This record gives sequence, structure tokens and C-alpha cells, in this order.
Amino acid sequence: MKKIVFVCRRNRFRSQIAEGLYNHLIKDNSYAESCGTTVLPEEEGLLFGTYERVANTVEAMKKHDIDITKVYSKQITPDRIKDADMIIILTDKKDVPEWLLSYPHIYWEIKDYPGKPTLEESEETIQILTKKILSLV
Repeated sequence: MKKIVFVCRRNRFRSQIAEGLYNHLIKDNSYAESCGTTVLPEEEGLLFGTYERVANTVEAMKKHDIDITKVYSKQITPDRIKDADMIIILTDKKDVPEWLLSYPHIYWEIKDYPGKPTLEESEETIQILTKKILSLV
């Protein structure tokens, strides 16, 4: 089974949207996971269904019949990506650790919305990532 890893900075917006979209849209022998380059210790493992900062993103994804309430932020480690077939980096290149750049990867420039993204910002990101994900297959 093919494994895709989406990487952003905090793993609470872009990469989580990409993971949910990929697993919803792509029905082949593959799956996606996500992680972040600088996940805050207090956010790691925090379920999105209980995390107010991502409430609008959760709501926007529900409009696409995708439930991300049980996903949580994860810090990137070599162990998390050792069996990845594809790594897609969605964060600013300055936020990417040097060791990660030694792995084969694709870079997608996706705007970040720090803080609590609005429904509109979440929907805009969903639309952009949907197009990019569908272009992979």
C-alpha cells in the first residue's frame, strides 16, 4: 500500500486538510497521513473535535462530507516518514528541517492562515488542495 505524507508547520490546517481530502478523494491502493515541522508540545495528540482553534476548518471539511474530528497534530520524525512513498511539503521552506530535505519530496506553496482560520480561508485552501491532489492521479 502506498503512503503519502503531507507536511506543514503546525499540522493543524494545511496538511490536515490535505490528509482528509486525499483519503476521501483517492480510492486506489494508497493513503495519506500528515505531520508538522514544529508542532507545539501542548497541541500534539489534541483531537481536532475538541480543539477550538481548528473549529472552522473542521466545519468546512464537514461540508465536503469529510470528518477530521478524530485527527490530531503530530510532530514529523524520521520514523513517521521512513516508509513514505511520497512526501509533499506545504509549508514555507524556511520551516523545513534540513534532514527532511534529504528525502525525495514535492513542494506545494500553500498559504498559511495562522491563528484560527475562518470558514472562507478553510474553504479556499480546500479548493486549492483538491485540485492539486486530483492532479497527482
